[in-house]
Amino acid sequence: MLIGRADGIVKVGGRRVDLEAVKECIRQFPGVRDALVVSLPVDTGRENQVVAVVEGRVDPGDLGRFLAERLEPYARPRTIKVLDKLPMTAAGKYDRKTIEQLFVSTPRNGGQE
Repeated sequence: MLIGRADGIVKVGGRRVDLEAVKECIRQFPGVRDALVVSLPVDTGRENQVVAVVEGRVDPGDLGRFLAERLEPYARPRTIKVLDKLPMTAAGKYDRKTIEQLFVSTPRNGGQE
């Protein structure tokens, strides 16, 4: 099963978003050690939303304001989760299934955590 695009470009609201560029913007914020930005489908079908998981000591609200000054509204993560450590697989790669599960119970109303 193929999920997502290998090149990290997704469509959000009909516009192209480079997930790697969003990640690099997040990594510029003080206190961020690492980040992963993913696109998740919105409940209603073909639309996607951008969400982020951040490793470090960061206030999600402050990070959201930082990103608001640097990214277009459609490219900003709708939800930001801050963790002490990003989930990794035994092979040392991001555990995307675990990360996506972090957002399953999250209301899709633009909340920052």
